[in-house]
Amino acid sequence: MKKKYPFRRLFAVIIMFFLTGNAFSVIVNTSEQRKEIAANFMSLLAAENYQSAYVAFNRAMKQALPPDKLKMIWTMLLKQLGPYEKIESLKVHKLTVIARCRFHNAPLNVKISIDSSGQLIGLYFLPAKQKSFNTKRKSFLSRDVEESSFEVKVAKKIYLKGNLTFPVGVDKVPAVILVHGSGPQDRDETIGPNKPFYDLAMGFAENGIVVLRYDKRTKSYPTDPSKLTVEQETIIDVVKMYEFLRIQRGIDPSKIFILGHSLGGMLIPRIAAKIPEAAGFIMFAAPARPLEDLILDQFQYISQLNPGKIDVKDIEKKVQKVKSPELSMKTPVSELPLGVPSVYWLDLRKYQQLEAAVKMTRPLLILQGGRDYQVTIQDFELWKKVLAGHRNVEFKLYPKLNHLFMSGKSKKATPGEYMIPGHVDQKVISDISHWIQQQSQ
Repeated sequence: MKKKYPFRRLFAVIIMFFLTGNAFSVIVNTSEQRKEIAANFMSLLAAENYQSAYVAFNRAMKQALPPDKLKMIWTMLLKQLGPYEKIESLKVHKLTVIARCRFHNAPLNVKISIDSSGQLIGLYFLPAKQKSFNTKRKSFLSRDVEESSFEVKVAKKIYLKGNLTFPVGVDKVPAVILVHGSGPQDRDETIGPNKPFYDLAMGFAENGIVVLRYDKRTKSYPTDPSKLTVEQETIIDVVKMYEFLRIQRGIDPSKIFILGHSLGGMLIPRIAAKIPEAAGFIMFAAPARPLEDLILDQFQYISQLNPGKIDVKDIEKKVQKVKSPELSMKTPVSELPLGVPSVYWLDLRKYQQLEAAVKMTRPLLILQGGRDYQVTIQDFELWKKVLAGHRNVEFKLYPKLNHLFMSGKSKKATPGEYMIPGHVDQKVISDISHWIQQQSQ
């Protein structure tokens, strides 16, 4: 059975386990039985009866998701989505029940895998499609923009699909590759009803720039996380996409730029070392500090919004384990943040993005949202301090925008803000487009 990659983007509360375990004497072999078990489990979560919900797990699930962690996940989901309302539908596919649940702000799909004994062997939360969203999204399209699909081989038996978005009737134009943040993300970097990479693609194309975006490897091919680092997760595929883009008709191969968001932005200096001939690089809400420090900051921030609901001390303990000289390949994943295995943390420990950025000579644009609680002004100021005096670098701050470079109404951003439909701010799209065109002259 394939293991699915458990690492999730830092601003999405999506946790998945797909495990096996021991059986009770009860035999569950019909769709209706599985639906009933799934509905009962959701009712326990809705009642915040975490101990009873925990009893429904098999042995491996109990080890991975004890009551306190289950409480933390459900609390963060409620913070993002608003109060839980009801189950809208239950669909069964083999061992898995997909419960489409209605929350106040947005729907959510809960995938619940149940073995023949009636125990839960898998739990997966992910945003559900909203019917009204596609209609709104179409208004963002321009008559002067077209799209084509592609498929690129990045490794043995691994083919990644994506889209090329391009302006109509132009030739030898600049292009940009969009690099995702953490987790198994799609080509639009979808979070709830929002699709920031789609917005960037359409906006840049309207300004005469070709855009390549693609489904991340861990989205299309769930991978054994014990063997995965950012090299396999991101960097190899960016290099392959760059090679693919260079030979496409209508694109000037000397004017290809690379934009990385969040973790993708943090990796830009590492990507630049692999593709030194790229025309320029854009860091979009890029962490300047170690990833584990950002995770702790985020949990502390969210716990302040909802005091007493999140066990910050547990996260602090796990972050210290990442920083400990005792961290090794044998460190249990249960002792590390977000269920991310030690191989990932050990790889990132060797990478110092600030030092790597100092060595960059190509044009570099660094952008930051002032309301971003995930990658904060502290990171932005670190970039400015380390890169001060570097003529190849420009900085832009947008005080009213969040991590998705979308505006919000409250003074402070919240996880629930990501569930409100919006678009990347047009000023951001205009500024990046102007910078790319300027560097392409």
